[in-house]
Amino acid sequence: MARLQHSIGMVKVTALIHRDYVDAVLHRLGELRCVQLTSVDESITLEAEEVVLAPAEQPGPSDDWSSLHSRVAGLIAALRIRRTVRNAERRVIPRGEVETFLKRADANVAQVEASVQQLQAEMAKLQAGTSRVFPRRTLKAKNLQIRLHEIAGQWETELLTISEVLEAQRQVEDAKQKMMRTGDTYLFEGWVPEDRLDETLQTIRTVSKGYGDLLKLRHPEELLERGKVGKLQPPTLLRYPRFTSVFEIFASLGRAFGLPGYYEIDPTIFFLVSFPIIFGMMYGDLGHGALLLVAAIGLYRLKNRTILRPGSISSYAINGSPLLILCAVSSIVFGVLYGEAFGSEEWFTALTGIQEPIWFSPIKNPNTLLRYSIYVGIAHVSFGLGLGLANRLLSRSYRDALSGPLVWLWMYAGGAYLVVRYGFGVFDVIFDPAVFGVFLAPPLIVMVSLKLLWHGATGLSEAIETLLVSFSHSVSYARILALKMVSSSFSALLLPTSIIGFVPFTIGTIALILIFETMLAFLHTLRLHWIEWFSKFYQGTGHPFTPFTVTREFTATG
Repeated sequence: MARLQHSIGMVKVTALIHRDYVDAVLHRLGELRCVQLTSVDESITLEAEEVVLAPAEQPGPSDDWSSLHSRVAGLIAALRIRRTVRNAERRVIPRGEVETFLKRADANVAQVEASVQQLQAEMAKLQAGTSRVFPRRTLKAKNLQIRLHEIAGQWETELLTISEVLEAQRQVEDAKQKMMRTGDTYLFEGWVPEDRLDETLQTIRTVSKGYGDLLKLRHPEELLERGKVGKLQPPTLLRYPRFTSVFEIFASLGRAFGLPGYYEIDPTIFFLVSFPIIFGMMYGDLGHGALLLVAAIGLYRLKNRTILRPGSISSYAINGSPLLILCAVSSIVFGVLYGEAFGSEEWFTALTGIQEPIWFSPIKNPNTLLRYSIYVGIAHVSFGLGLGLANRLLSRSYRDALSGPLVWLWMYAGGAYLVVRYGFGVFDVIFDPAVFGVFLAPPLIVMVSLKLLWHGATGLSEAIETLLVSFSHSVSYARILALKMVSSSFSALLLPTSIIGFVPFTIGTIALILIFETMLAFLHTLRLHWIEWFSKFYQGTGHPFTPFTVTREFTATG
């Protein structure tokens, strides 16, 4: 199946590895982060020969290693060692010498513990003494702190290395609990991105020295054919171009409803087009758009220069600055089309020399903007229904596709045609038996019949709800007109009539238009996407690709 948008295809792999090499293979796969391990299905059959599968043994890290891990963590905390990545070359620990390394590490840790405990005991003794502060006592306390700092500097790298090795071992042992055994071998399953399949296969064969290989590859299409979609839903992995962060902004807006499922189309690229257009229609003004563009560029320049507090308004504004830049450009374009600058056609003419709006003036022709707002709604909703149909076809939910998006789109297309042809007079003809019978009755009858046939009594209520939702969601796009009228009215009130009037004009434009109106237009644009558009196709039931990971900052395997 060809992957749409930025979703990466997945393959379910089953591999068999000799027990002497399973740890080494897991360490390497964890460093590559290329496999999301899953619990092995006990009913799996191996075609080569009949074998008996048994759960992997439950060794876990030894008690000594667990205790050592706790002791090292205590020392790191006591010495206030920061877990920072070093620029120095990583320490190489051969795969077969991990246990030997940890045994030597135990002795080193005991040595550090003894020194730290002695210094801590002396410091506690000082604190337990008289409350009066003597110069000699103060000097001794400082000397003890200096000695602790020296110990931290001497043993920092070693302690972090030991901690990392122990954590890597724990991660590998946890991963082995998802496996099954077949005598002297381990069997594991997992999801691998299609573009990393060759790398994964080569890693298994090389690290295991030929005593490991992939036994089975299963593409999601096979799972669909076997009816195992729900049980074996592939994870979702999305990748966006590195040259811009605006994709991530739109993706995060979409993910507020959940991650796209593997068989869902990622709406990000469409968001990138429709969001600025609808925002621009609401906010369209040459002057205000230019101010918003300057402000957005200023925020963008702060993006990598400012430490942001998560959840603050400033963090949202700065992180969302790429989106604001797109919206500002769209506002400028629509401002030129509307022939409006700072809410004034006269100012627009003075700034550009253009005497008449290139398109039309919303102030003088609100009905025209209302009509185009409904047209935008029709196009947006229709496209959403088309995406919903595509999603169901991709997941091979043919019944849902036929009784849902397909007949819904058919009915909606008939109603849209009537709106486009008759405009505001559509209500005069829509109940005409000849018109209703040709454009709306056939899809409505088919929808009700299919819903009743496949979904029982609830199908009728779903069909009626679909009809009402289609109408209400289309009318909801009239908020484009409402927001534009509000913006133009406020702007007209702020226009200065004298030199003194430029003070309230400047303050009002920044506070009322640049901040309040921008937020208002943004929220209403977002609402049209989240409610009116997403409800036609987006479920957000996916789960992210979370590869098995062994984190290494201070060490490398040999």
